[in-house]
Amino acid sequence: MIIGIGCDVLHIDRVYKLLSYKNFLVKYFTKNEINMFRQNIVNEKNYVKKIASNLCVKEALFKSISNEISLFKFSDVEVLRNCNGSPYINLHNDLRKFNEKYNIHVTISNEKNIVTSFVVLEKIN
Repeated sequence: MIIGIGCDVLHIDRVYKLLSYKNFLVKYFTKNEINMFRQNIVNEKNYVKKIASNLCVKEALFKSISNEISLFKFSDVEVLRNCNGSPYINLHNDLRKFNEKYNIHVTISNEKNIVTSFVVLEKIN
């Protein structure tokens, strides 16, 4: 049974601005995510696009669970990629309880300077 759906659209230029703030990466992302961003950096745009993709997923996740939780720390949501490049979400601290209750499905798409993500929460029977 589908419990929640979240969607977010993010303009990559917004992330360029956010990166100018001190400690932005540390505040919003886990060490694993930051390491992933820094791996295989082809160019600055590719680096920023990875960051934008993860931020977009975190926003979509919040929208999908907002009926059950009013606030969460973005650093408690970890968005990584499997060996095929598909995104998946690890939840930490207070959000771990959602791992026991829901399957979390996520997809990311990008076109030029726009990133879009969808998150679907499916109740575990």
